Amino acid sequence: MSDTASLPSGLPCSSPFYIINPIFLSIAGYNVLELLLWIFNTFDRWRGLYFGSILTSTLSLAAYVIAQSLRTFRTDFSELLAAGYIFAFSYTALLTAHILVLYSRLHLVLHSYRILRGILIMIIVTSVLSVPAQLTVTLTLVSTRQPRLARAEYILERIVFLGATVREFVVCAIYTVQAYRNLHPIAQAKGRAGKRVLVYLMAVQVAALVLDTGFLVQIYMDLALAANGYCALLYSIKLKMEFGAGLGGRLSDFPGAEGAV
Repeated sequence: MSDTASLPSGLPCSSPFYIINPIFLSIAGYNVLELLLWIFNTFDRWRGLYFGSILTSTLSLAAYVIAQSLRTFRTDFSELLAAGYIFAFSYTALLTAHILVLYSRLHLVLHSYRILRGILIMIIVTSVLSVPAQLTVTLTLVSTRQPRLARAEYILERIVFLGATVREFVVCAIYTVQAYRNLHPIAQAKGRAGKRVLVYLMAVQVAALVLDTGFLVQIYMDLALAANGYCALLYSIKLKMEFGAGLGGRLSDFPGAEGAV
């Protein structure tokens, strides 16, 4: 995570994270560039919730990679301060935009307006509760370096990501159930190719939750330095899987998804 509480002066060369973090961040940075190429080459219409949310997620991830790179290789306090500000805005934007990516293609498999509206309200309420609080605490801590805020940020970061994971689990669970229920007959009609697409869609949801669980384990075991690079890698992988499974890829093989990209 941000690890701004301690505001260390850099990673020692003897630390294994000095090697691991740059590797994770480099892979994430490459994935961001690849995602941007995919987005602008795939979408015919540069508008809509899906396009806007996946583009915002990718750009937020790019900013997050920059922030964590500055934190890893910074040489003075001004770089640390810049990294803290970039982190605060990019991380909150990433969490919010990513859940909107998942929400924006729910209508393809879920046709209940009541449930869709309920999920949107959940996203709005949880974002209103978490984003201002995290921005305020993180920005204040980075600017003032007050030790008494360190504990608050330590707790808040873990609560925010846990809440984001639970929120994502709810959306993914609904998507998985509805996708299987509505797309299974179509997949059967398409034969082996249709079944492969359906299995891929299910596997993406499970893989995303496994990746989130790994990140939760790291931050709750106080492996903040390891979590920094892993978080960037985690979201870059999830966005690539989502792009492959969503409107940009496999889901468009089924009726009803045409024209969405």
